[in-house]
Amino acid sequence: MAAVASAVVGAATTPVLAWTATAEDVGRFNLLMVYVGLGVVVSCLGLDQAYIRFHHDARRRGRLLTAAMLLPVTVSGIFAGAILVAPSWFAEQAFDLRAASVGVGLAAAIVLNVIYRFAAVEIRMAESPGALLVNQVVPKVILICAVLLASVLGAGVHFEIIVWVYAAGLAAALAVWSSRLFSRAVLHAERTGEADTRQMLRYGVPLTASALAFWVAASTGAVGLRALASIQEVALYALALSFALPASLLQVVLASVWTPIVFRWNDIEAREQLPKVQRMVSAGAVWLFLVLGSGSWAVHWLLPSQYASVEYMIPAAMAPALWYAVSEVTAVGIQIRKRTSLLALASSAAAAVGVITVVPLAAALGARGALLSMMAAYGTLFVVRTELSARVWMSVPRRRLYLQAALVGVLASSVLLGGPFLGVRVYLVWVAAVVILAVIDLFETSRRSRRVRVP
Repeated sequence: MAAVASAVVGAATTPVLAWTATAEDVGRFNLLMVYVGLGVVVSCLGLDQAYIRFHHDARRRGRLLTAAMLLPVTVSGIFAGAILVAPSWFAEQAFDLRAASVGVGLAAAIVLNVIYRFAAVEIRMAESPGALLVNQVVPKVILICAVLLASVLGAGVHFEIIVWVYAAGLAAALAVWSSRLFSRAVLHAERTGEADTRQMLRYGVPLTASALAFWVAASTGAVGLRALASIQEVALYALALSFALPASLLQVVLASVWTPIVFRWNDIEAREQLPKVQRMVSAGAVWLFLVLGSGSWAVHWLLPSQYASVEYMIPAAMAPALWYAVSEVTAVGIQIRKRTSLLALASSAAAAVGVITVVPLAAALGARGALLSMMAAYGTLFVVRTELSARVWMSVPRRRLYLQAALVGVLASSVLLGGPFLGVRVYLVWVAAVVILAVIDLFETSRRSRRVRVP
């Protein structure tokens, strides 16, 4: 529930900024999220995941949390100190805006996000869904309310204000739980052998490599546009991703629900149920894509006219999230076999494809090129994760799965590149896609029926 609420509020943030701030500042806010995400991944060193892993086995959990937090907060402090040496220069390089206040705000946001990450982990481990919900949505709600209030009052909404309101929202969220967390978990911590930082690092650092590769795959679009195109193109890219929310929600739900269900099954049950679940999820993802993609024209009423081209970008923004959601099911064999290093391999392959393709595509096509690059990266991730799972655990029929995924990719690319030229005729493409999908479903259903009747 908390993850879904956070995703919904987070997706609403960018459209609100589109009405109240300039296109450049909308793009800068997306870049801020990208840089902060990198800071959290590198600073945490996987110790947040290590804390989750060792939490239930520890008798002195306060000491465990202290050991887990100390190094990440120190590393993030070092990063912040480096930025503070020349905040104007860092702001110019990161956001194309020479302002010391922005550089200082970026430094504060990185440190606060690292602490905020451990806050969320601690609340989740305490099994307090209400507190987790508040913790997840407070920073974003504060930002949205502050931006809307400034707009109503006639005050200018500039990126310097956005950065500091965002940091203040994080601080407010931390204040909600800080007294309980630090008094119980940090100030009263006892020294025990269970809180061995080196042991947690041995567990967490390999996970950092996978998380960093995944960050590269997910963020090359925004970073590539910043380097090769313009901040305005970053804004278009960010808005398209924000309207891909339903696809992202499917990913969130499957990640939080599917894996625990699988781990409760024994091997025989998993082998029996996986093909059925895989077909259901894949078909559901494709139909969700068709329904939502064909209704992307509604953004005309949700965004200023300067962002009209976002209508044709939404399907391409949804495709990667849907492919990743389906791969949560198709790659479950990797987790069952506990071959997590293969997940890092898949993420690294996706990151390599993203980096290679973003340079020519973003330079030539701007936001549309960045979305094509993202599709290539996540398509690679989907195929590699699925194939690796089939090889280490159980091979399942994958032809229909890949046909449906290919249909999504071709349709998204066609609308992205041809939509501005086809106009309303682009909806003929959606009709053709529905017919093709229906034919695929009928063919596969008939094929399975014949196989069942064979003695």
